[in-house]
Amino acid sequence: WAESWFKRINEIFHLNKNRISVISDPEKFSESDKILHNALTSMKDAYDNELEDKALNPVKKKVLESLRKHWQGLNIFVDHPSIPMDNNLSERKLREPALGRKNYYGSSSEWSGDLTAALFTIFQTAIINNINPKKFISEYLKVCAENQGKAPDNIDGFLPWNLSDEVKSAWSYPEVPT
Repeated sequence: WAESWFKRINEIFHLNKNRISVISDPEKFSESDKILHNALTSMKDAYDNELEDKALNPVKKKVLESLRKHWQGLNIFVDHPSIPMDNNLSERKLREPALGRKNYYGSSSEWSGDLTAALFTIFQTAIINNINPKKFISEYLKVCAENQGKAPDNIDGFLPWNLSDEVKSAWSYPEVPT
């Protein structure tokens, strides 16, 4: 039973991946979107039919009732293709800070925990803007050093969305050969 549901779910992931891959082609996207919608309708029909079975195992019933209860939220990715189907990336990004939190406090110093939280925010902002955090922070510290060890009065020039294309290119990750 569980394996059949895993297969259905994996098929939805596969269909959505195909749909996202053609997002820039409206005709192909529409076709892929229709296929995804049909698969989701089929999945909904399957859980509705199974829930009608009076002899359904209580554990299976609980799982399917949860699916029914959360169905609308689980389908947000359909109308908003930029939203991922799962939160795996978010969970992976939280793992390192969670595992290291005791180390980041140093000798119970609250300031080091605050500094670490601020740096994680800066690093993740750089990463999601395709900027290498090491290059970014190195350039920022260089400016601080040139300013007698003080932060610049205005940091707007370091905000990823304010960077020139030339600077973004210089600070981006190197191209990986395919």
